Amino acid sequence: MPDAAGSPADDPFDGRVPTNEERRMGRPWDESYNDGPAPWDVGP
Repeated sequence: MPDAAGSPADDPFDGRVPTNEERRMGRPWDESYNDGPAPWDVGP
């Protein structure tokens, strides 16, 4: 059942409860790697 945020197809977390980091960032963990290095990857 869709909630006020939109339909289930609009759910970037695929119906699961997001982690604390995902809630803070507003996107699934795996998407952190889509735009280049993850924010916590500061190199060697």
